[in-house]
Amino acid sequence: MDGPAFSSPANPAAFRVKARRDIGFFEFLRQSQDNPLRNWTAESFSEDVIYNRLLFTKFILLNNPEFIKHVLTDNAANYHKSRIGLSILKHGLGNGLLTSEGAFWLRQRRIINPAFHHRRVAAMADTMTGETAITLDLMDRASVSGRPLEILEEMMALTLRIIVATMFSGDIGNRTALVHHHLTKIQEMTGRPPVADLFGLPPWFRRRRHVEAERSQKVLDDIVDEIIAGRRRAGGDRGDLLDMLLAARDEETGTGMDDRQVRDEVMTIFAAGHETTANALTWTLYLVAQHPDVEARLWTELDTVLAGRAPTYADLAALPYARMVIDESLRLFPPAHIFGRSALAPDRVGGHRIPKGAEVMVSPWVLHRHKKLWKDPERFDPERFAPGVADGRHAYAYLPFGGGPRTCIGRGFALVEAHLLLVMIAQRFRLRLKPGHPVEPLALITLRPRFGMPMLVTRR
Repeated sequence: MDGPAFSSPANPAAFRVKARRDIGFFEFLRQSQDNPLRNWTAESFSEDVIYNRLLFTKFILLNNPEFIKHVLTDNAANYHKSRIGLSILKHGLGNGLLTSEGAFWLRQRRIINPAFHHRRVAAMADTMTGETAITLDLMDRASVSGRPLEILEEMMALTLRIIVATMFSGDIGNRTALVHHHLTKIQEMTGRPPVADLFGLPPWFRRRRHVEAERSQKVLDDIVDEIIAGRRRAGGDRGDLLDMLLAARDEETGTGMDDRQVRDEVMTIFAAGHETTANALTWTLYLVAQHPDVEARLWTELDTVLAGRAPTYADLAALPYARMVIDESLRLFPPAHIFGRSALAPDRVGGHRIPKGAEVMVSPWVLHRHKKLWKDPERFDPERFAPGVADGRHAYAYLPFGGGPRTCIGRGFALVEAHLLLVMIAQRFRLRLKPGHPVEPLALITLRPRFGMPMLVTRR
């Protein structure tokens, strides 16, 4: 097999794929448990369809946008969430939007959709900027001390505070650090596919790491259950996401959610709503720091439009280059680096046979670097997302939030959040990677820098 060679700060432009010796079965398993990104072959970045088999499981990687559209949209009823993906996610998220299927999923989606309407997201922008101001003060102190700041941890803390404020109105109290610790623990324990799942072994075959993760999950469940029970007792309407979930009703049946359903959706929004954005921002700040030309153009836009004042939601439309930077960062480092579907019945896509039970995989990490879809795909170039440039690009060639009916419901929230936070940080600071620090993307549930991202902060 071939595998990706990860860049160093001396070669920051890309994370390039280079041929290396074939690796055997046991090396494949070892890399699957260490960093699955290293198991992608050079062929994966140039072919439309890749077939593989591992014991009882057949894997089919799709890279052709039309083929992907067929699976995610045109014949979506034939494809449920990947068995392997569900094994990873269900332990923490229960039967929430990311893991449920069929009529139940559709009902939940209808109930929750209004909570992420663009007017609701716009109303949350002030909370996002207010929480970011706290992080800017911390960065200011780091610029004075001259000590590197661990940007990944700070972005995690920031996005978690935003989720706590917008979802719980602060009800979590001083337990934010505890929540962060256990969410991280769950990611570390369950972020790699268990060998038992790769082999297609039955669910009753116990996965050791899942047992360890369940201890952390119990702590989070107790916190969320306590908050839900307290809110039901108190009544009223604080206007946060939790109140919206408690008050939501299916427009067709008029029914709401019981406490277990609310808990599953809270955990889904909670986990996905801060981890993904924090990783996306960390990679974006890294890429901007490695490309002074991009940084300079970003500063020009910010200074011209904002003239030193803090941004508002209304300003975002006048800051298109900042959004282009985020979109290109999401191309190179998509937080959701892989997702899959299990075929319920045999199918054909573009002349290729998909047998019943096959695991059909889509990897934005691969898709966004595919040689047939992107010119010089390893290069960081925000101009790919300039107005008009993307008009000829297939909609399913770029999937940082998935595609089809199950496109991430929090897409609008995440993009507004990332846009505002990048603007506020870049407006005030210049960041540079700590000299000599290794950078390697690590594929867990989300794509994060394996060794963190310590950066030197200076005031502009």
